[in-house]
Amino acid sequence: MQEQSGKRVHGLINVLWVLMGVVTIAVFFIVGRNSGLEDSAVDFGCVEDINEGWYYEESGQVKYVEELPYITKMEKVTFYHVLPDSCGEPAVLTFRNKQQKVTVWVGDECVYQYGDGGPLRGSLLPSIQCFVPVGIQDGTQTVRIQLEKSVGRRVMFPGVRMGSQGAVLMEFIRDSRGILLFGVLMIVFALFLIAGSLVLRVKNRGSEYALFFSAGIFVFLSSLWVLTDSPVMQLATGNSEAVFITSFLCFMIFPLPMFSFVESICEKKYRELFVLKVLFILNFFLQVFLYAVLRMEFYRMLPVTHILIAAAIILIIYCLGKEYRRNRAFYAKQILIALFVFMGTTFLSFADFYGKQKDYSVIMRLGMLAYALILIAISFRKFILSGEERAKLAVYKSLAYVDIMTGCHNRAAFEQVMQTLKAGADEAELAGMAMIDLDGLKKVNDTYGHSMGDEVIIGAGRCIRKAFDGIGDCFRIGGDEFLVILKGKKLQEKEYRRLLEEMVSEYNKEHEIPLRFSCGFALPEPGQKDADALYKEADGNMYLEKQKGLEKRS
Repeated sequence: MQEQSGKRVHGLINVLWVLMGVVTIAVFFIVGRNSGLEDSAVDFGCVEDINEGWYYEESGQVKYVEELPYITKMEKVTFYHVLPDSCGEPAVLTFRNKQQKVTVWVGDECVYQYGDGGPLRGSLLPSIQCFVPVGIQDGTQTVRIQLEKSVGRRVMFPGVRMGSQGAVLMEFIRDSRGILLFGVLMIVFALFLIAGSLVLRVKNRGSEYALFFSAGIFVFLSSLWVLTDSPVMQLATGNSEAVFITSFLCFMIFPLPMFSFVESICEKKYRELFVLKVLFILNFFLQVFLYAVLRMEFYRMLPVTHILIAAAIILIIYCLGKEYRRNRAFYAKQILIALFVFMGTTFLSFADFYGKQKDYSVIMRLGMLAYALILIAISFRKFILSGEERAKLAVYKSLAYVDIMTGCHNRAAFEQVMQTLKAGADEAELAGMAMIDLDGLKKVNDTYGHSMGDEVIIGAGRCIRKAFDGIGDCFRIGGDEFLVILKGKKLQEKEYRRLLEEMVSEYNKEHEIPLRFSCGFALPEPGQKDADALYKEADGNMYLEKQKGLEKRS
């Protein structure tokens, strides 16, 4: 009844938690709509789309662009447009430039150039977000935007926007909020996993360390690749080429930690994973060499990396499939599901790269985020299961050395400690031994039954453990025989006896059948700590006391 009532209370508390969250959100929107205070947001102005009214010349003829983005088959083309009135404020044009040289004139003045100096290696220019200052406009000046393809034979003229610098920047941040949110989430996940792996490393938990570390590095490299492949990092660093090259390098590296993750969760070691890992490493260094020495551009070598990534996904699916068929491991099934999602988004990304001209970047990011979340969930679940297994082993180990009835250490534990003492370990702490025999147990068993005799043994063990708590380890080495290995500062025998007698006196006041003990102590002189000799001395002294007690009662 109490258990059911407790469950209902916990359920009610959970419902109240949810209700508190709903009320908080509702209050935010209600107060926001009905507040009488002035709007405190900063007005950056508006951004205007300029996607109509553009024209260019081809073979002496003027051709009008219906709408942007627009693709031509020419390698170099200049587009014209009369700029709208900027209402007396300096304006900025912005557009997403995909690997093209850009020159912009307002009237006869060149106001912007990109790509004229050329990249460090090759001819491929990074894709960037262009921000072109065009000054104050009155609606009469013509802007000319010249685009020249750095690679390929087609020019792509993207959508153009115009507004104040603040408004254009805020609009860019809004457009990039998906990438920013993805990057922040992934980096937080990565740092959390890596920090956890370092803690596990300190605790010498190697298998969990490898799991968390490889998952953290994979998530971090994935986020870094996505961020460097977007205009966000270009705007933050101001060095588009360094960001561009870093993106290629991260793309070649990020699958590697996945191999380590799969190896750490699979019971069987797959040679194919190791071989493919080596191929990824060779591919990285070979491409860096070709880029640095032979000036070969990374994008020309991308198909090799694409083939390796496709092979990696297929091989990991194969290995995990075998793992799941062999032992039905929960992690294998979950990673397989995540891999199929990741594989779908990856192939869509490949399709975008090889010319389908569709933006699958959002789907790619969502696929990677889902994959990362599943890796994190698997890491923590395996960590919890490993913890439970260790806890069970610790319990089994303690049970092997603990007397269940009394809570004292058992005979096996005593013999192990004696072996340690004989080997010379822990001798510095050894202060002596006490052999304690429970008197009259047979009479109690014969008179009141063995269940009452067991209660007396339990009471005896409790008294001995309390009496010597902190100054000795207590062992039950026989049916009614206990031994205490005294440690730390050596006391006098009468002090040890007083501690035990106090506990026995308290027990006897509360129980019908009193406890009686025969005790023998062996307290060595300095430098005399032979464990066997102490045990024999304590045992002999106990039997002498027991004999004296029998003689008094006879």
